[in-house]
Amino acid sequence: MAKEPNWSPEELKVVERHVRGLGRGSHADALEAARACRDELKRIWRSRGPHARRPLNAVHLKVLGQASALGLAWSKHAWAEEEIRLVEPYVQAYLHGDYSSIRAAAQACYGALPESIRARRASYSVYHLLFKLARQRGLRRFNRLPDEREDKVLDRYVRVLHEGRYKYVRLAAPDCLAELERLRRRRPDAELVRPRTLSWVRLTLSKRSAALGLPRYRNFLTPVERTLLERFARKVDRGELPDWLTAARECLAEIQRRYARPSRIHPGGPRRLTSHSIHTIHTEILTLAHRLKLRGPRCIRWSAQEMKLLQGWLTWYSRYRRVQKLKPLRQASEGLQEDLEKLGSNRTYTACRSQLSHYLNLRLGAA
Repeated sequence: MAKEPNWSPEELKVVERHVRGLGRGSHADALEAARACRDELKRIWRSRGPHARRPLNAVHLKVLGQASALGLAWSKHAWAEEEIRLVEPYVQAYLHGDYSSIRAAAQACYGALPESIRARRASYSVYHLLFKLARQRGLRRFNRLPDEREDKVLDRYVRVLHEGRYKYVRLAAPDCLAELERLRRRRPDAELVRPRTLSWVRLTLSKRSAALGLPRYRNFLTPVERTLLERFARKVDRGELPDWLTAARECLAEIQRRYARPSRIHPGGPRRLTSHSIHTIHTEILTLAHRLKLRGPRCIRWSAQEMKLLQGWLTWYSRYRRVQKLKPLRQASEGLQEDLEKLGSNRTYTACRSQLSHYLNLRLGAA
């Protein structure tokens, strides 16, 4: 996507002139000023070519930005004294701790405003006015650091995340927030201390868990899951499980049993919290076995009688391999498997198909 070109000095002069006209009352609102400004800017754009035009939205945003930079306000934008007197009680209520946040106070204030004011005011405008008045009356923006008891709760939930009780930080945050809220209510100055928010708890747990190496993305494996992977991989190495795929299935079932519990965020009964598929677990087990140099199920070599049958079907397949309507590879694999079953060999269809393809490639390469 092409980047919008910078505003030239000529364009900025036109924008500033219409912004000052907006402050004097020549335009009813910023959108009307933007339309008039864009009509005048078209004369400048014609001399620069067809690609120099700007959309109305870009001009509107530039008018609002210039008005804010110059400190200008217009009649339908500036707050009147009568309107500020209606907002003032909610500012005092927030400063006294009746609301947990400025946004909550702004929502309550916007709902209580007369219909005539709400028709020309947006909720975010009330929010910015509340924040501005609260700053004027001594509100300071600062982050309250967790005390000793809150630190213990946060550290305990980080350890619980590593142990695997919760799959992700977002699942542990509501429980941690509820415990922090109980601690706040026991304080003698509880009315003066604002409660923690869910976003703050999520951010704090994420930072502390990331510092200890806890996976932060859905498809990453937790330390508990990696321990289970190694346990089932070693079962294959000891001969307790026949192959890696069986180990992957049992490992995934164990992971799902550990995480199959009711969700605190989305009620409605147990649900599977793990997002791993059998393919992911199988791949991770093979990678782990290769790194630990574990011995898996050994491939049993084909006997002379099996190879004799294989050569016969290989000759048939090489003769008819170009006749696609016969599906020669499929017929040869199924026929080879049936003959091997009569011989007493327990070869799978996949093994027969793989051997036929392998030896045909060798024959074609030798030719």
